Amino acid sequence: KETLIAEGVAAEEFKSFPSGHVSNATAVLLLSLLPLLNDKLKGKEKTIFGCGVVWIVLVMISRIIMGAHYLTDDVVGFAVALTVILIVCKIAFKPKKA
Repeated sequence: KETLIAEGVAAEEFKSFPSGHVSNATAVLLLSLLPLLNDKLKGKEKTIFGCGVVWIVLVMISRIIMGAHYLTDDVVGFAVALTVILIVCKIAFKPKKA
């Protein structure tokens, strides 16, 4: 990055909206669905979800500290990924009609 900036590429070129890193980190929340698929993980839903949230926050903070994104980039990256996850879950886990 520094080499490209030294060659004249604007520093702002390295920022994007929304943050793909945060979107990918948000996909970790899909691990919260594992207890639905594996009986050995029953009762660990909150722990798995909590670990996912911690991971997302760490990725968000790291992107801001590195100067790769603004807070708004991170929040929208999270919102986009969460929306996709909710849509997929709604489709995949539709209640069965009697």
